[in-house]
Amino acid sequence: MEKLLNIFRKSRKWLVIFLISIFTIIVFSFIFKGYFSRYLQDDYCYGADVRNKGFFTAQIDAYFGSTEYNGNRYALTFTSGVAEIIGGTKVERWFPGLSIIIWFFSLAFLIQEFQHIFLHKAKLSYSILISLFILTFTLYLAPDLFQVFYWRSGRLPYQTSLIINTYLIARTLQLSRHQRIKWYQYVEFITLGFFSAGFSETTTVIQFAIWSLLLFGNLIGDRKKQKPSLTNLLIITLITVTFIGILLLAFSPSNAFRLNAAWVKKPDFPTFIVKSFRFGLDFLRYSLHDKWLPFAIVFVFGFMINKFIESPLVFSKKKIGINAIIIIVTAYLLSVSSTMPTLIIRSVYPEDRAWFPIHYILVCTVLTLGYLLAEFLSLVNFSKSLKLFQSLLLGVLFIGLLAYSIRMIPLLYNGIPELSTRALAWDRREVWILQEKHSGKTHVKVPAFDSIGRLTELKPDEGNWVNICAARYYAIDGIAAIENYNGVKPYFK
Repeated sequence: MEKLLNIFRKSRKWLVIFLISIFTIIVFSFIFKGYFSRYLQDDYCYGADVRNKGFFTAQIDAYFGSTEYNGNRYALTFTSGVAEIIGGTKVERWFPGLSIIIWFFSLAFLIQEFQHIFLHKAKLSYSILISLFILTFTLYLAPDLFQVFYWRSGRLPYQTSLIINTYLIARTLQLSRHQRIKWYQYVEFITLGFFSAGFSETTTVIQFAIWSLLLFGNLIGDRKKQKPSLTNLLIITLITVTFIGILLLAFSPSNAFRLNAAWVKKPDFPTFIVKSFRFGLDFLRYSLHDKWLPFAIVFVFGFMINKFIESPLVFSKKKIGINAIIIIVTAYLLSVSSTMPTLIIRSVYPEDRAWFPIHYILVCTVLTLGYLLAEFLSLVNFSKSLKLFQSLLLGVLFIGLLAYSIRMIPLLYNGIPELSTRALAWDRREVWILQEKHSGKTHVKVPAFDSIGRLTELKPDEGNWVNICAARYYAIDGIAAIENYNGVKPYFK
């Protein structure tokens, strides 16, 4: 057994490098596929308002008026407007990959801070490995990946806030270690917190719940202190600006038009509470049941990471158990909070893309529980035979982890030719629209594409809302998408 452990310790560095290489290849597949993202559905509407009204007028009209999109989401409107000014359709292909890269750095920063606090030392290689792994399985298992990653109007509201809050948690941990906070750091938190609160109702409520639960935990831990810690003051600042964001989202004149629509079905309070707790549990249960094997891999990875990292700290079994319970309860409460915005408006189970933030939290939760189990078992006095069995089992699980991860590579690179072909056809269609417009035509016919990601494509009817937005975007009177027009066949049938 000791020989096995020595072999493992000596080869640990190369195993980490090998795993980093595998997950880098996998994450790059998502970045590469993101290059084929093009405008769909709401993207035209955001862009049309900026092009026709100007940037600032578009922001004001969206918030105070009625639009095809959710104009109350001030940060989403702002970011979409900035993207349009930067280049619109010409630069959209770069943003999915850029979001992954920023997300990776935020995660690596967070894991570095966790290592500093809980291990008193930090290895960058472990932070890189864990970050790549979390990104891999968050995207690989994501509910409705196309809408939350490859479509801008779905990516911004459900991914951006996660990235910002990942960074803010890491920043909070960093400042808590230094025990000093300057005025400009409060400005940083106020700006990012307020901005993050304006992307969608779902992520804003989750953000409010995250920081409220962190404050609650800190207050219990600091209950013997006479004055609040600097960390708590930062958290209170974030909760305050998030609450302001909730008010701006809820009481926007634009939102009032939605709430007064005929399809809105507001539940009574008891029904709202019961459904919130039930739907929150249902999502976690469905995810773990329907995707049990990949989530088992996530759990095994957390277990393995504990064996890679040599922790100088020794935790009691009781403390490990309490932490595990706290993590599970926190994940459940956050899942419950994510259901509330949809329930308030429609009293139904949230759409798949609205679950993406909780899915990310679930991946992190399962990984952490695997880590804690390994920590717990390290405190158990097993017999020599059981220790040998544990080592052999560890080796088998590691081989299984490698095999599953390597198997993912061809699966994730599959479909790239189709995406590339569709993107090329989309580019040609845009060139055709501009050429027709330049020739003096105000009503343009273009090739129709099959829907992708359950999103509405251009239709034969010029009166379809997506067609109207696209016509406004290109500053013409009408667009009609005809199947097999000019011999161009639809894609993704």
